[in-house]
Parts: sequence; C-alpha cells; structure tokens
Amino acid sequence: MSDGSVKATYDAMRKGARFFQDAGEATSREAQRLADPGITGGNIGEHYARYGAQIRAGLLELGSAVGDMGKTLDATSSSIVKSAAAYQSTDESAASNLQSAAKG
Repeated sequence: MSDGSVKATYDAMRKGARFFQDAGEATSREAQRLADPGITGGNIGEHYARYGAQIRAGLLELGSAVGDMGKTLDATSSSIVKSAAAYQSTDESAASNLQSAAKG
C-alpha cells in the first residue's frame, strides 16, 4: 500500500468525521436556541432538515472513504499475491538449477 493512498484515505475519513462533528455541534447549538421561548413550531422542521442534510453528507463522505480504503486494500492484497507467486517461481527455478548443478 503506497503512502499516498494511505494518506488520501486517512484524509477522506477525517473529512467525513469532521462533517459529523460539525453537525453535532450545530445540532447542540440549535437545541439550545430552540429552547428559547420565542421559537415557534413552524421553523423547527426547517432547522432539523438542514442538520439532517449535514449528517447525510458526512455519511456519504465517510462511505466514500471506506470504499476507497477497500479498493486500496484489494489492490495491495492482489499485489502481495502476485509478489508471492513471483517469489515461489524464483525459488522453484533456483531449486531446479541447484539440482542440475548437483547432478552435473
């Protein structure tokens, strides 16, 4: 796994987590504001729709980061399998050469 792809995945996950943190802080502030006596029932739904959209964006961002991490891990495991096969082939060739040299 290259350092660049690990960093990109980590950054994307941090960005998704930041969306959740921002939405949580905004919801907390909004809950305090809605506790004020002057707030009517008519505008509560509007505010929660906006924070719901922030939470949805955070989920999408986090899901994208997890998907990217899965692709990176898949590519890495594929590379490891190919490397292992190449080493095995090299080992088999070396063993064959040693056997031939020993007979010779």
